[in-house]
Amino acid sequence: MDLAIAWTNKGRAFLQQQKYDRALNSFKQALNYDEDYLLAQWGKAIALRQLGLYSESQVELGLVLRRSDLSSAQQAITLFYQGLNFCEVGAIEIGVETLARSVQLNPDDREVQKAKARCVEGKEFRSPVSAVRELPLQ
Repeated sequence: MDLAIAWTNKGRAFLQQQKYDRALNSFKQALNYDEDYLLAQWGKAIALRQLGLYSESQVELGLVLRRSDLSSAQQAITLFYQGLNFCEVGAIEIGVETLARSVQLNPDDREVQKAKARCVEGKEFRSPVSAVRELPLQ
């Protein structure tokens, strides 16, 4: 687990530096040490999204949502990422629906509410700063 955490932290640093290929490789390394490490799964999905690999990001997020050990807050975060992906590729209706499900699980998260409004307006989502903000600390 310690190596999974170390690789995840390295991936977070690469995300902040907008080095998405290196971030993706770091998160993959983390998952080699602990395939169920949620922060690495989220990081991998974010890196894939930032690289424009939306389908692959959605697959990773789908795997996360199949987990039986997620809290409501973790489900909300995962749905948030999924919603961003849908909005980014122009699937506005499903993006808004997915973000609305996230809001239901975590109504106090203003970032999700802002993302939902931006999706409806068709605004740009690919922001490296928000990508890093999306990945919670452990």
